[in-house]
Amino acid sequence: MKLSPLKNTALTTQQLEALLFFVGKPLSFKEVADIFEISKEECIHLVTALRGELEDRGIILLVHESECALATHPHVEELIHDYQQNEINVPLSKPALETLAIILYQGEISKVDIDYIRGVNSQFILRQLVMRSLIEKKENKNDKRSVLYVPTLDTLAHLGIPTLDALPERESIQQKLEVIRHTYENGSF
Repeated sequence: MKLSPLKNTALTTQQLEALLFFVGKPLSFKEVADIFEISKEECIHLVTALRGELEDRGIILLVHESECALATHPHVEELIHDYQQNEINVPLSKPALETLAIILYQGEISKVDIDYIRGVNSQFILRQLVMRSLIEKKENKNDKRSVLYVPTLDTLAHLGIPTLDALPERESIQQKLEVIRHTYENGSF
């Protein structure tokens, strides 16, 4: 992923923390160095400083080989686990069911396309569906900066269908989704 470098700013651990939080996935030291236009040695110093600052906090900085990422601290694992279990036990909301239906009928779809079809940001709902193992992320071979969302086998089993082709009215709904996508891509909406 290539981001525009930050120019004319004094680099702080706060900026690195914000970047890692926003990206939500590991970044290599090279990527961090390129983004902030610093040397690899300065990057290592910055990563080390941030790791020390986060030592007694709710999140930690994971470092593996030449990558770093934010994660929850092991001391709060039970709290996070309990929260996830509570979230999973709550029935799906109408927006979550709507999002799941879009993914089921589309097969594989990006967040941008889901947001367009729904007309709102779906990030929270996608996270909830992933946590419940109803959908999963798949590499987007056409755009390495994004992922595609696909239904899981557990979802198909829960619905009692062997394949997505067994969904009711799948063909007609896919045609409607294609019209929406075509309208979006041509900017005539």
